[in-house]
Amino acid sequence: MEDSKFSLESKLKAMNPEEREKVVEEIKKKAIQDCIFCKILRGEIPAKKVFESEDVLSFLDINPVNPGHTLVIPKKHYLFITQIPDGELSALMSVVKKIAGVVLDATKAEGITISQLNGKAAGQIVPHVHFHIIPRYENDKMDNHWPTQKLDDEQFNNIQRKIIELVKKLYEPKENTEEKVEDEDEEYEFKPRLP
Repeated sequence: MEDSKFSLESKLKAMNPEEREKVVEEIKKKAIQDCIFCKILRGEIPAKKVFESEDVLSFLDINPVNPGHTLVIPKKHYLFITQIPDGELSALMSVVKKIAGVVLDATKAEGITISQLNGKAAGQIVPHVHFHIIPRYENDKMDNHWPTQKLDDEQFNNIQRKIIELVKKLYEPKENTEEKVEDEDEEYEFKPRLP
C-alpha cells in the first residue's frame, strides 16, 4: 500500500499541471461515485432522514451508539473539514447545533457527544465530512477515555512553535502589489496525504 501511495504521488509530480488536474478530478469523481453518503444524497440508498436543506442532510445512523444517534453531512463532498469554505462550514455548524438540541430533547438524554473525524488515522470510516450527534446516558458503555501521552517541555515547545508558525501564516496579510485585499474566506490549504 505504501509503495502504491508513493508511486501515485511520484506520477502526479511528474505530470504537467493540466494532466495532474485531470487525474485529480477523475479521482474525486470516483470518490463521490463510491461514497455511501453521496449515494444517500442521490437517492440510491435509503436513509431515515430527520432534516434536509439545500446544503445539508441529517439522518439517523444505521449503527447507532444509542437510539437517536444522528449524522449531519454537507451535501457537497468534502473529505476533511479543513476543505470546507468558512461560510458553508458556519451554516453546517448551525444545523449541527440545532439538530443536537432536538436530539437531546427527543431522546431525553443526559448528555450529548458531537464527534467529527478527519482521515483514516482519526477513525473516519466514510470519506465524507460528517458529524455524529450521539445521545448519552450515565452508563451507556460508550468509552470516552483517550489514551494520553506525557510530553516534556521541549516536545510541548516544539509543537507549539510549529502550530504558531502556521497560524501566523494563516492570519498574516498577503502581499499584493496592486491592492491589499483581505479575504475573510482565506483559509489554510490543508493537503491530506493520499491513503
